[in-house]
Amino acid sequence: MTRFLCCNLLLGSLFLLPVLGQGSQVAESPAPPAALEVGSATWATLVDGWATPLVHDGLVMGLCVGVLQGDQVWTRGYGRLAATREGAPDQDTIYEIGSISKVFTGVLLADAVERGEIRLDEPIQETLPAEVVLGKRKAPVRWVNLANHTSGWARMPDNFGVDPDSLVDPYAAYGTKELFDFLKGYRGLREPGKRYAYSNLAVGTLGVLLERRLGSDYATLIAQRITGPLGMVSTGLSIPEGAASREAAPYDVSLDPDSLWHFQAMVSAGGIRSSVRDMLRLAQATVAAPEGVLGAALELSMRPTFEVDETLSMGLGWHRNPQLGLVWHNGQTGGFHSYLCVCPSEDLAVVVLCNTASGLVDQLGSNLMAELRGQATRPWDYEAEHPQPRERLAGLVGTYDLAPGVKVEVTLDERGLLGQLTGQPAVRLLASDADHFFLRVVDARVTFERDADGRGMALILHQGGRDQRAPRRESAPESK
Repeated sequence: MTRFLCCNLLLGSLFLLPVLGQGSQVAESPAPPAALEVGSATWATLVDGWATPLVHDGLVMGLCVGVLQGDQVWTRGYGRLAATREGAPDQDTIYEIGSISKVFTGVLLADAVERGEIRLDEPIQETLPAEVVLGKRKAPVRWVNLANHTSGWARMPDNFGVDPDSLVDPYAAYGTKELFDFLKGYRGLREPGKRYAYSNLAVGTLGVLLERRLGSDYATLIAQRITGPLGMVSTGLSIPEGAASREAAPYDVSLDPDSLWHFQAMVSAGGIRSSVRDMLRLAQATVAAPEGVLGAALELSMRPTFEVDETLSMGLGWHRNPQLGLVWHNGQTGGFHSYLCVCPSEDLAVVVLCNTASGLVDQLGSNLMAELRGQATRPWDYEAEHPQPRERLAGLVGTYDLAPGVKVEVTLDERGLLGQLTGQPAVRLLASDADHFFLRVVDARVTFERDADGRGMALILHQGGRDQRAPRRESAPESK
């Protein structure tokens, strides 16, 4: 079975999708030897054919692809670092990598195990503050449960407090006080160790507990035990000094500017920034482990600790496909998407870092790994925008009543139409034609009904198998 996991950091509603990390999609057939040489012109042309349409059709602002095949490394950038900056990204461009941070956290735990500082089967209660006592279950929550998503905990803590205004930087205000307040008496949703359920809460807690047990902050631990030894000079929780010009600007899935994210207690679940050059260094270390503790930790992190089904098992931070011999993770924040997939037995790896929050990055990375292994790929299947004359769009501006107390505010800016549902941020409405629009942030469409003068009289929201008609009010706000 082909598996597509959604490992996002936030939960959303009608117009609003979750954000922070997703799972890769891979082919099912047994892997033959690598079908292409990454140093060849054929390979470059093939990657161009997959990546260029995403930029040309306005699906991403920019991205950089990195491929490892044995001792060969290949990278290429597409699009832009920012809409206002000329030049394509390259292997040293810095991106938020979202939930791929969980791989670093799993390796950090494995490193502590190899040093004899932690046992995987040790209950975490012993490392929590004395006043933070977890609710009772038949079995305790152990370190391994936090790293392989079998803690039985919720995806996010109930006191996270996300609202539309905080989505510009949702994790910045959630600190250890809020985390420990939530964990007091917390029993989880189910028995630990019994079921896989992706949890940012669990991995965020894992990072905080590693700090407490190892006596140092997360940034220092990552630098001393992983990125420093591997020479990953562009990887960390902040942009290195003097590297601001290499930072990609964030964009949402509709290519509207987004914001960078910052973290406190949940940093180990999604707070790392990195480059393609650095991520390939990590990938190289997974296929040819360095000597010493770090090499042993990398190998330990990729070993199975929980079997979900025949196509998915868990390491420490890594997702694994035992049938294909792949380990992988991906990530998404408000304005970035990342993908990392490694085939250790064939010395192959694919990295894609993108400054747009688009899940199509996963399909791109998955297809490139399949191309390397001579497997079937999935053709692009997305809808491209068809821009409409501004005067036609202007006639649709107005307030549309969807339900009692719920309205859709339609406005017009320099790029086109925006729709804002009551209590939610505005989202881009992309034109299929003059009267039909689609959203990229969620699977929904909007159809407008016009009068003889071309003025919008009603909109119909098509979502979740339902069609909801919203008539337009007589008075309308002015366009932006």
